[in-house]
Amino acid sequence: MGATGAKQLASALVNMRKMTSLNLSNNDLSADGVVAVAGALEGMNKMTSLDLRCNHLYVGDDLASLLPALASMPTLRRLDLVDFGKFSLNMASRISNAIAPTAVVTGLGDDR
Repeated sequence: MGATGAKQLASALVNMRKMTSLNLSNNDLSADGVVAVAGALEGMNKMTSLDLRCNHLYVGDDLASLLPALASMPTLRRLDLVDFGKFSLNMASRISNAIAPTAVVTGLGDDR
């Protein structure tokens, strides 16, 4: 998908606030693409499942752009980050703290 496709997707997502599930696995999201999609996901408070696996990002703590979006999803029950990218321990902790306590996260190392 790349950054351009992610930005186009983000433009469409802002009109889909009641979406409950989104699978963006295997889309070759770039760091810029993650930022665009994260902004569009913010406020999607009906989201129950978000699949971002297998995007192979190696951007370290640049994934902080996801934190506000994840924090705005109180109904999120599943977050898949397997092979999404490399996380520092600090970022893994911040992602874990941003989501609902009942959510299952895969791909953070200790899989909560």
